Amino acid sequence: MVDWQDPDVVAFDIDILVQVSTILLGFYGWYFLTSLTDVEIPLLLSRLRFKFAYFPYLLGRYVLLIDLIMIFVSSVDRRTGDCIVVYRICAILGNAGIGIASLNLMLRTFVIWWYNKPVLVLLVLVCLPQWAIIIYIAVRSPAAMWDPVKKTCSPMALTAELIEALYSYTIGFDLVILGFTVWGLRTIGNSPLRTVLTMQGTWYFVLTSIMSITNMVFARLRLNYVMDTMFALPAVTMSVIVSSRAVIVLQSMKDFEGSPPGVSTANNTTSDHWWRMVWNQQTECGELTTDDHIMYVPD
Repeated sequence: MVDWQDPDVVAFDIDILVQVSTILLGFYGWYFLTSLTDVEIPLLLSRLRFKFAYFPYLLGRYVLLIDLIMIFVSSVDRRTGDCIVVYRICAILGNAGIGIASLNLMLRTFVIWWYNKPVLVLLVLVCLPQWAIIIYIAVRSPAAMWDPVKKTCSPMALTAELIEALYSYTIGFDLVILGFTVWGLRTIGNSPLRTVLTMQGTWYFVLTSIMSITNMVFARLRLNYVMDTMFALPAVTMSVIVSSRAVIVLQSMKDFEGSPPGVSTANNTTSDHWWRMVWNQQTECGELTTDDHIMYVPD
């Protein structure tokens, strides 16, 4: 029987966590660099008009990158005061990444229900408790504690109740987003894209649910303070990556047929190409077409 509280076992778990965070930094760093051409570079070159939709996308990308870099640096250089501050910042950034990933997923639902304001208000109201939990954790939870015997800074796990509250609400929130997405797509004309969006949302929900449940189980087992959050960093990394890709898909979408959800066909005064109206990529120097994802510069 493994004694998870044994100092040697805890030290081994810390080494594993450091290796995992290093691998994640390399993996996410590679993804970050290869995906700069999706939004950042077109924005800098004025080929893409900035929209509010890009704010959570960009925020999530850079929050996670800074979080992984700070975790890597703190694992190399641990000081009495510095590491405590660094671990607290890392905990805040990591929890914020969970909320931002849900915002990225909610973006597509927002666009689909753009002409139905009550649904948009409901989504915002459902989103607020998740961020309330994240802010509460950031303010009240200890992030690290200096161990004078081991001469090291040990990360302190959140209480099991807080971890369960955050991840269980995230699962419920993502399920609400998926439900409204599928419901909205049902009222739109048949399209291969409808199947793609439904499958993407379903797989995202399944993936994040598995990772969230895993985190809740290990938090409830209370093996040691390292194992309590061993899978938290991989979970937020994959959530941010997958949800970011969901935003990028919006750029290459063809127009949907039919009326927007919540708007009857008889009373519909919007264009049949309402998707393009909501997600217009036109800039001063040209238009980002939805057919081949390239810039067209008029003569």
